[in-house]
This record gives sequence, C-alpha cells and structure tokens, in this order.
Amino acid sequence: MGGLTGAIIASGAFGSWFGFGLVQSIAIGVVVGIAAQLGDLAASAIKREFGVKDSGDVSKYTKKLFAGHGGALDRLDSVIMAAPVYYLLAIIIFR
Repeated sequence: MGGLTGAIIASGAFGSWFGFGLVQSIAIGVVVGIAAQLGDLAASAIKREFGVKDSGDVSKYTKKLFAGHGGALDRLDSVIMAAPVYYLLAIIIFR
C-alpha cells in the first residue's frame, strides 16, 4: 500500500509540475503502482518456481554486485514492469 500511495503522490506532483492534468496524473500513478506490484509478484513467482531465494543465487556476479541485498533482478523487478506501462500510458494520455 505504501508503494502505491507513493506512486500516486509522486505522479500527481510531477504531473502538476509539468503542467499535466491532476486526474490524468493520478490515474497514471494508480496504474503504474499496480504494475510495479505485479512485476514484483511475477519475479517472486519465477524465483519460487526455480527454488531460489533471491536472484543473486543465480549468478556469482550479481551476488557480488548487491552483497546482502539479493541480486540485480530483486532491485529492478518492479521497474521492469512499471516502466513500459508508464511509457504506454504517457503516449496514450498526453499526446
């Protein structure tokens, strides 16, 4: 809930800063916040399917890169899903 709330607040603030409508900006925040949660859940499901605790267990290189914090995928799993959703919504709404 905190991530979704943060996405809504950030989207509303940045939208008004760039001169976009508040309703459209908040709508994007809701959809992108939900997409980020779905990306995190999808990555967790993939890791669970393969029996790994974090994505750092897959490669010795990513384990060293983020020692003690999981692998690179654990840091970017929500962004991987949210960025394309935001891009598509921004194109559709703000053309």
